[in-house]
Amino acid sequence: MLQKKATFKHLDILQFLNIDTHDFLEDIEKVYIKKRHYFYVSLTFILPLAIVLASFAVYKFNQPWWSFIIFFIFVSIMSFFIVSNPIYQAFIKTCEEEENLIRESIDQKLTTLATNNYFTKEAKAQRLLNQEFDIISLTTVSDSDLTSIEDNKALSVAQAPILNLEKQKADGTCFCFYEHRTLSPVILAKINLYDPKTNKFNKQIRIPIEFELVRGLVSEQIIYFKQESYIINPKLLVDVDHFQELYHSDRKEF
Repeated sequence: MLQKKATFKHLDILQFLNIDTHDFLEDIEKVYIKKRHYFYVSLTFILPLAIVLASFAVYKFNQPWWSFIIFFIFVSIMSFFIVSNPIYQAFIKTCEEEENLIRESIDQKLTTLATNNYFTKEAKAQRLLNQEFDIISLTTVSDSDLTSIEDNKALSVAQAPILNLEKQKADGTCFCFYEHRTLSPVILAKINLYDPKTNKFNKQIRIPIEFELVRGLVSEQIIYFKQESYIINPKLLVDVDHFQELYHSDRKEF
């Protein structure tokens, strides 16, 4: 029941892109203040009820005066759940509607960016050949791996964790945007990346990626667009026989 700010999972994407989110943050704060106000209002219903019932219990059962404190605390706790909580939940329905409108506005903002080719505009096409990466395993993509906006028609987003293999700890996150993609077929890939500075495959990334089966290992590659801090529309070309070796239908084996 305790009031708290709602989470807006796409707001951090706008902030990552350095898009002005002042209006969204201001609206979120206004809704939170309103929820907090409703919370305190709902608590005011406890006091008169607790006083009346505690006094009645002391009088009715002929108890000593100090038992009033015990009855008062007991009734207050029960009233919090039985009276205040339903009242608070009824109050905040309008707040929840406002929060949903904010979410829709954030999604619409991202969709507009994709519609205007914000992500691919001035992005540079890049290609990784099979000697520059090593596919460890492949598995089915889950809903949590990929955030879809408007049924994947305009924009989808993935936050791909990066693992430092030498230190065996997280080494940041790669934001990946899929602009104007239907994402079919798409797969979750665990890939080691080659670092020419160390001459080792010392970083590992898990990323949802479109794929196409091809013949011949020489064709295995990853193609994508790249901006300064994120990548766009990655696609994996993978050998048919290699795919059969790498794919795990059970995510636990991935």
